[in-house]
Amino acid sequence: MLLLGNHGIQLSILIHILLCAARPTVQLIEKTHPDPHEVRELICTSLEFYPDDIQVSWFKDGERITNGIKNGALDTNSDGSFSSTSFLSLSASEWNKGETYSCQVNHSTLSAPTVETICVSNPDARPDIIIAWTIVVRLMILVMATLIAMAAFKLCFRSHDTDDEFERPCLNQTIKLQTDLIRTNYRKEP
Repeated sequence: MLLLGNHGIQLSILIHILLCAARPTVQLIEKTHPDPHEVRELICTSLEFYPDDIQVSWFKDGERITNGIKNGALDTNSDGSFSSTSFLSLSASEWNKGETYSCQVNHSTLSAPTVETICVSNPDARPDIIIAWTIVVRLMILVMATLIAMAAFKLCFRSHDTDDEFERPCLNQTIKLQTDLIRTNYRKEP
């Protein structure tokens, strides 16, 4: 209350000056898609900060990136603070590389920027590697079996110099095994 002059006039003046600051809460998440070939997104959210001036930067393995970034609108919360969202779009091939991405938020209330980091990868990419290795291992086994069979066959012919079929047990066994194998593989179903 303030009294002015001799006339007894009272003047009430209420001055309300709000000096406040609020640090942002930063979250970094990945938006998953059911289709592994779709573009993927990383979402960096800065929540409940004041004043409204904020800077968001994106990094891939420590190097600043500027492509594929979309910054959302600045939202005003009911308490007068602000929230902001930044999106980073990644292709399926970028997603599958397993690189590290960081969202760096700088605000006047922070003594140093806040950095949130995430390593992205497609969990569906690993079965492809397993399938490829399974095929390679099976081919290696097939090649080894062929080489062993060829060596055994050659050894059999070296140890028997006769033309008589019955004196070549290796040849008879090999022919019998091959015949049985052909019958098994090409048997017609009734």
